[in-house]
Amino acid sequence: LEIADLLASASSHETPLGAAVLLEQASGHYRKAGLVRKYGFHMLMAGHMFRSCKQEKHGMRCFTASLHIYHKSHWRELYDHLQNALAQQLYSLDRYSVALQMYCRLVGSGTGTISARSQHKFLQNLLDICSKSPQE
Repeated sequence: LEIADLLASASSHETPLGAAVLLEQASGHYRKAGLVRKYGFHMLMAGHMFRSCKQEKHGMRCFTASLHIYHKSHWRELYDHLQNALAQQLYSLDRYSVALQMYCRLVGSGTGTISARSQHKFLQNLLDICSKSPQE
């Protein structure tokens, strides 16, 4: 556990790519220690850091791992955030049909936890996908 905390702390002094690697390594140690939510959170942060340095596939892998952790949790807002981040990753990787499905789930979730602003953003992304990939 101490190693995980040190890796996570050291990530704040690194380049985005270095931080992403350290956060991902820290998350593995949290998982081994049984701290599943900390694992999911640090994987989410690693995904964002990978995404910020254009490492799209690594970001998608981290978001997917984190999404799995929060799938059946009571943290609905975090789960929606992860779905949105993953949908954006899929879109940037030209995986339009899967991104479209994820945005449809977000817009039609009916949970009432997604703000009007976020709903608007999701709809804009849906329309953007539809206009750029009419063949799918």
